[in-house]
Amino acid sequence: MKLEKQVKQAWDEGMRFWNRPSIPQPIVVTDEAGLQEHKVGKKNLAFMHFPSYQVFLNLLEMEEQFENPEIALHAICKHEIGHRFNPYDKITLLILNRNAERGLHSAGNENAKELATDIVNLYTDTCINTRNIRQGDTDTAWTYRDLNRNPKMKSSPSWHVYMRSNELLWKQGLLTEDTIVTKTEQEAAASVARLFHNKNPMDKNNWEQDVIAYARILSPFLTEKNDGEMMPTFDDTAGGNKPTPEELGEIGRSLARRLAKLGNDGLPTDKDAVKEYKDLMSGLGEGDPHKATVQFYEQLAKSYSVKFAKKPFGSAKKTPLHLNRWSPSDPIGKLDVQQSIQSSGVLIPGLTTKKWTYKTSQDRGVEEVIPTLDIFIDSSGSMPDPSEEISLPVLAGFVATRRAINNGVRVINYSENSIATERTNNLQTAYENLVLFQGGTTYVPIDEFLANPEDDPRLSLIITDTFFFNTVQAIDAIKQLKERNRHNRVTIYAITELPNAEALAAGGAECIHGTTTNIFKHILGKTEGVYLQ
Repeated sequence: MKLEKQVKQAWDEGMRFWNRPSIPQPIVVTDEAGLQEHKVGKKNLAFMHFPSYQVFLNLLEMEEQFENPEIALHAICKHEIGHRFNPYDKITLLILNRNAERGLHSAGNENAKELATDIVNLYTDTCINTRNIRQGDTDTAWTYRDLNRNPKMKSSPSWHVYMRSNELLWKQGLLTEDTIVTKTEQEAAASVARLFHNKNPMDKNNWEQDVIAYARILSPFLTEKNDGEMMPTFDDTAGGNKPTPEELGEIGRSLARRLAKLGNDGLPTDKDAVKEYKDLMSGLGEGDPHKATVQFYEQLAKSYSVKFAKKPFGSAKKTPLHLNRWSPSDPIGKLDVQQSIQSSGVLIPGLTTKKWTYKTSQDRGVEEVIPTLDIFIDSSGSMPDPSEEISLPVLAGFVATRRAINNGVRVINYSENSIATERTNNLQTAYENLVLFQGGTTYVPIDEFLANPEDDPRLSLIITDTFFFNTVQAIDAIKQLKERNRHNRVTIYAITELPNAEALAAGGAECIHGTTTNIFKHILGKTEGVYLQ
């Protein structure tokens, strides 16, 4: 095959054009057997596989489709290497396909799921080709002009919009003179071109939102599927990289992190990420929303994973017990400015200023007893539903469970009623109880709190949002637990200021309150302090 001799030159030119990224040499397909062996669609000109970045070049189709296949080969090589940077991995493809589907749905398209990969193909191709044209490439425009000789394209509304938008972006003609573009198609093409105006098309920060808008614009024109074939774009990178179930398990952690949009402090910033994760899993065959919710928190919790082991105390340990008011007569070093501002927003000495009361413990030379863990997660109506928005208390419960699982974990999901697991070393058993949402009011489950004395010593983490309707009974239960075993510990975390904190602390509990973000960090710190690295 004559074109096969041109591959090295075309590929080397493309690599130089993209500053030689780290990707393997292309696999060249020259016959029907090669198409079957490498699973390349007969009409696909090329394809990049993620995460290997392996490119497949279908020379058979190039020679059949183009008047000058050598020019097309140069354009396609430059284009395929560009997929190393856009969309660059399967997770991005998952998100872009989901957003394209969402854009089509919002435009009333009944075939959104089937057409989403077509949209992503066209969108990512536009990003790459526009970048290449702006960098001085001339082969791409020629190749599209040659594609436009295809008679099917002259009557395709979606192709008209696609090509006309490229003409506006690249400021050069692509369509044949006898192609009739309607006023509606012209207006849609102009809207597409505006999406890329004054933007770097390879800036990934724009892709997720722009592909939604792109899908909405093109939706009215997607009236044909070319007898089941893709429109003749350069490749099928978007459609051909759908993850297998095995691959999906491997990328779950990264997908959860990407959707949650972890901020500079490592905490999630997109509260709707859990719904997005469930939607994506549903589209990939995981239709059980409860299972998908567990998977989301499980994968996200791995971002905060630390291994722990026993460690003897080498010196006295100071543990913050509860917050008290700081007055001007107290030493200035005891003032906790951060907690004071978080509690009230302003610093008023003697009124809004806070200090910690500390507890000191010392067991020199003696190995500290590592307790089992009881997690009491409030799922009353005033707490966030973890299946609808990211719940930092629930995420903290997942992280704490992972850290203490070898010592045995028991999860008690409580509201007006309580749902408790047996003590377990099985993460899934604990996880499934953490994500339940009951609604109702907040009662500490006293019987569960005092159950199974044979499991002492234990650390009981009680996570709530405000106050208990049975505070008196809770204080009495805390006293009983502490008296039963001197190593038993109780920490109450409240995401708003905790009423009766001093009374609860007097009963033997450590009381911490603050924003959900600070509570999350403190729970991680508490389990790290108990289940030491």
